[in-house]
Amino acid sequence: TVASTGIDLSDAFAFTGTVTGAGSHEKLHSITASNGDSDITFNSTYLTSTYDKYFFTFQNILQTNDDNYFIARLSFDNGSNYISSSNYQKVSFEGEQGTSGNATSSRYASAASYMMLTGSSSGHGNASDEAANAHAYFHNDNVHYKSLSFMGNYRYTGGQHVGVYSNHVLKTNQTDRCNNIKFYFNSGTIVSGKITLYGVRQ
Repeated sequence: TVASTGIDLSDAFAFTGTVTGAGSHEKLHSITASNGDSDITFNSTYLTSTYDKYFFTFQNILQTNDDNYFIARLSFDNGSNYISSSNYQKVSFEGEQGTSGNATSSRYASAASYMMLTGSSSGHGNASDEAANAHAYFHNDNVHYKSLSFMGNYRYTGGQHVGVYSNHVLKTNQTDRCNNIKFYFNSGTIVSGKITLYGVRQ
């Protein structure tokens, strides 16, 4: 029983169900990859009209091959087709530790075929995305573009640590709702890792 004067939290509480309404972020789903998975995909079960904004967390995404990019593509028909033509725009900035004198770099794209979230990362045995997160805006209107902002870190070829921020916009299709997003590497498969999806209440 909850008294009108407040709740006594001095006892221990165990929550066994899904708790909603207690904050701005509601956990919707987590996917833990198995060795050999080609991608990690969130479909229309979780990307619905309830939210326009989503938050992703990435934990220790490992890949099979060296020198690959961690990328994403969007779908408006729940994965039957992914936007793969030159419809993505990108601005990204990276700081590389361990290079001669350290280094920063920037990348831009006006007609990319996918969202390139990271640069070329070292492979099996090194975490490509050790502590990353992303905000996605999938507005269902004819005003806002679908966009994703990614921030995290990974291991560059040669073992250097890299911090990255990349922002991506789908320059077409403002009207339909994005109901599927696929994360994967441009070559090879995933060894392990976990991505968690949250819906963000406005």
